[in-house]
Amino acid sequence: MYGTYLGYVEFDGIRYWDIREFKPFPVIPCIQALPSDSRYRPDLQTLALGDVLNAQKRKEDLEQAQRRDARLRAEAKKPLKKKRRWF
Repeated sequence: MYGTYLGYVEFDGIRYWDIREFKPFPVIPCIQALPSDSRYRPDLQTLALGDVLNAQKRKEDLEQAQRRDARLRAEAKKPLKKKRRWF
């Protein structure tokens, strides 16, 4: 096997896939997106209404929440310290 996913793939000298000949699938828009879809983010909805300052504030709030969640995940991965017993 030879090639790269950014260019082409060959097996035993036979080219089976080439990005230059690849025709992508058409995008089918989703009519009813999941509640977690990024287009429902409060900062983006506020920005779409033209309220740039409030959108920036909401974006910063979201980033703070993400940082807090990342810290909590990191703390949860740390091993628990064993308590010493003196008896």
